[in-house]
Amino acid sequence: MESYKSLLSEASFTLDMFEHNKFLDFVVNQTFRSIGQIYFCNNPFSGLCFFIASLIEDTTREAACYGLLAVVVGNLGSNVFHLDTEARRNGLFGFNPYLLGAALRIFRKRGQDWTPDLWLMVCVLILPFFAVILQIALNHRMIPHLKCPCFTLPFVICTICFLLEAERPASVFNGLVHPSPMMAAPGAQNESLYHLSLQQFFQGVLNGVSQVITNNKKNHNQQK
Repeated sequence: MESYKSLLSEASFTLDMFEHNKFLDFVVNQTFRSIGQIYFCNNPFSGLCFFIASLIEDTTREAACYGLLAVVVGNLGSNVFHLDTEARRNGLFGFNPYLLGAALRIFRKRGQDWTPDLWLMVCVLILPFFAVILQIALNHRMIPHLKCPCFTLPFVICTICFLLEAERPASVFNGLVHPSPMMAAPGAQNESLYHLSLQQFFQGVLNGVSQVITNNKKNHNQQK
């Protein structure tokens, strides 16, 4: 029973098990703990479950792959910069890159095939580094003064900057990305606010939770 409790808590045994194996430590602890940290789960098994769930759903499969690439790049950057070892091994420098990589794919125009876009891949390979640097800079200011870490603020800032750049007519990303119609005009949905059925309400709650890992099949179908 104790082994199950360890598995469902922080799975701290993986930190001890792979302490001297840098490759497995990078894969298990740094990579999958980073994905788990999106839901505040410091557990590589939780991160693996979230990633598999994204792969199963065809609307988020590509986003999950982009996110995995971004989290690898971000964690490689944290190792290159020799950032805090304990924080690295607990996935604290990878959740922003994962969300960033997934978001870049989500805002890529629907209907395109799996062929990677050159400039989009450049962003996935570069922006995670900036997200890590931004996280360090923001935490340096916010923790002493506000007693609060920046959480996913680096992801939000990097994604907004990417989308604003894509709106420039001369941008190499122009025409590549677009906002979701539901995000651009949320007021258009308000007329049905007071006519929600119980089923629609619970569907909205579950969709809200799944949107953390960019999973919403209904919205995807509307965008096609």
